[in-house]
Amino acid sequence: MYCVRGERVVPTLCRNYELIHSQVKKKKVPIVLVVTCLESYKPEMEDWWTVNERTISNLGMTFAGHACITTATSVHEMERRAQSYDTVCKLIEQRYLSIKTGIHTQSSRGTIHNVPRYAFPTLFVSYFPNIDK
Repeated sequence: MYCVRGERVVPTLCRNYELIHSQVKKKKVPIVLVVTCLESYKPEMEDWWTVNERTISNLGMTFAGHACITTATSVHEMERRAQSYDTVCKLIEQRYLSIKTGIHTQSSRGTIHNVPRYAFPTLFVSYFPNIDK
């Protein structure tokens, strides 16, 4: 999971991508992109991907999936933050299901395959510290 801030210039992301890709390509590990700090993208945070997808592709970066999210803690952003949490959960679930074909489970907010959110402390504590506490 390659997490980046949305306001960064896309070409600067390429160096880190190349480093990550060089380490995981031998193991055939899929890389997904999570773009954070997209509070200003209205009405949809997904607009960041629409604007930058072609540039990312032209720079040779390929991802197995992506999520455009906010991690803002302001009261005004709580709905979008909850939406972001769900988006990341779905991204993880989709990648998991594509690896483990034939397995289908229903996920609900706060769980991935019925595994509590706290089982993924790095992702969820750092990005979503106040959701469902």
